[in-house]
Amino acid sequence: MMNENGQKYVCEKCGYTTSHAGHFKRHNNNNKPCVNNHIKEQLNKIDMLESKIAILEKVDNLELKNLELKNRIKYLESQLKPTENKEIREVLKKIVDDIEFTQEYDNKENWEYQAKRALDLLNDNQYKWKMLTPKQKISESHNLYDRVFRNTSIKTGYVSKEIWELPKRPRGGVAKNTEDHVFNARTAMRILMDDWPPFMYNYDEFKWEFKRLLQTVGLTEKQNQDVKVKGNGQGEIKMDKTTADRYSNITFVDINTGDICDGFPLEIPDWYHQGELKRLCN
Repeated sequence: MMNENGQKYVCEKCGYTTSHAGHFKRHNNNNKPCVNNHIKEQLNKIDMLESKIAILEKVDNLELKNLELKNRIKYLESQLKPTENKEIREVLKKIVDDIEFTQEYDNKENWEYQAKRALDLLNDNQYKWKMLTPKQKISESHNLYDRVFRNTSIKTGYVSKEIWELPKRPRGGVAKNTEDHVFNARTAMRILMDDWPPFMYNYDEFKWEFKRLLQTVGLTEKQNQDVKVKGNGQGEIKMDKTTADRYSNITFVDINTGDICDGFPLEIPDWYHQGELKRLCN
């Protein structure tokens, strides 16, 4: 976002500032969370903490630094009287929450971190989704799309027969193909926001549904274009066929066995299929 003077791009998480749009986009696309810098930015707002955290700058162990910082913050919070600065208390709580979030996801795979951020995004939109303008819905849906594409795609090992029959690569791999995300994020966003399936209340269940969005199959460029869905210009997705029907004219091959698949090879979750049925053009 731009700063209050409209002169520079400023990251809300860590305070990174630049006047170059390309640099700012590269910063936002970095897979490594910048929450720790955000913690430091928050700390700088509290004068009484500056002297207490100076020594922590020399500590290299992130886990030790976070633990020590959290202990110092809790001690400071205990010294505040109930009537003292509500803003300080709120900032302290936010810092501790950020520290705990960093610790929890530090040793997990990137897709789990992105799944958590995706669920945060969806929860933030849960009650306001129906009041968003078409342009705002498109923007919010693109945010989920970003969360998906900040991950390494999961190649399922299924390619179209046309790709399979092309000359193999020198080391035996299948020919160059288009990695098609079968369950596209923009459609998923609309379905999840409108239907709010039960797994939305449980991160441990949601993350596996999020992981489905990372799955790809190998198609020719034309096949990839043929199976795409489009927006209707009013913030919604339009389609004349469900996923199963859109891919029905494509024969798939399992690259690990060379076997031809009997029908579409991936499981289509019921929540996604039911959401597609509601979006079929009459």
